[in-house]
Amino acid sequence: ICDAAPATTGNKTVDTARSAALVDMALYYAKIQLEAHGSFVVKIFQGGSEQQYLQQMRKLFKTARAFKPEACRSRSFETYLLGLDFQNHPSVS
Repeated sequence: ICDAAPATTGNKTVDTARSAALVDMALYYAKIQLEAHGSFVVKIFQGGSEQQYLQQMRKLFKTARAFKPEACRSRSFETYLLGLDFQNHPSVS
């Protein structure tokens, strides 16, 4: 689980780019650390790159999707990406 968020600047472009960098790092560690069939959840600021990360995650997990928990404020631009059943193939890098 990665609930990390960058220090926000108020500039949505900067904040979403910083959030994406954290997702990159979390996904990198997930590939290394997760055992077969493991799960992964990461927070991301909405801004266009969610689909790119979901495509990457669909190559790594049996199931990958975005979701916004009820606990998140409706005006918040954060959401979460969920990967279930890590497919620990030797070709995953």
